[in-house]
Amino acid sequence: MSTRIVLAEQRPVLREGLRSILRGCNDSRIVTETSSGEDTVRAAFDTEADVVILALDLPGLEAIETIRQIRGHRPATRFIVFSRDGLTGPLEEALRAGASGCVTFDSSPADFIDALDAVRSGKFFIVPSIAGDLTGSMVRRSNHLSPRERDVLRLIADGSSNRDAARRLGVSERTIESHRRNLMKKLQLHRVVDLVRYAIRENMISP
Repeated sequence: MSTRIVLAEQRPVLREGLRSILRGCNDSRIVTETSSGEDTVRAAFDTEADVVILALDLPGLEAIETIRQIRGHRPATRFIVFSRDGLTGPLEEALRAGASGCVTFDSSPADFIDALDAVRSGKFFIVPSIAGDLTGSMVRRSNHLSPRERDVLRLIADGSSNRDAARRLGVSERTIESHRRNLMKKLQLHRVVDLVRYAIRENMISP
């Protein structure tokens, strides 16, 4: 079955360009196009989208919240985000929200196709022009974790309960829960599944 794509971009010229690029992708089809965050959420649910490609400056419901709302109901949906300037902050926030691919407006058609191929296979893709800055930013954030926080994060990401993690580390369950809250605050994450995704991205555990 072909990959169902929702294309979310409010500028007709850019949307036409992306549509043209995606015609070259095998086993995929654009099932609908949207121009706002709210419409994108509805379209993803209605079409059971496999991949949503969306601009970070989508009007209405902001792109980050759009990703979160869709993932809350369709966790298998993958996301490719693209931005005008390639600033690492918004792109990093999109990755934390659940995006799997990052490209920019000046990326080549081949970059978009590579991003789609990667996320359809369950992998991550960051366009080479920003990969160094983006990964460097994420690594610096990761380096702010203490050794004990890293231990707790690995156990959480491996699926350990608070009780199991406490037993393995020789601390109380309350201590583990405190570490969990601190990790989420420090990494600006909101759900346990986001901690798991973060640990995978940082090669702290295997997917």
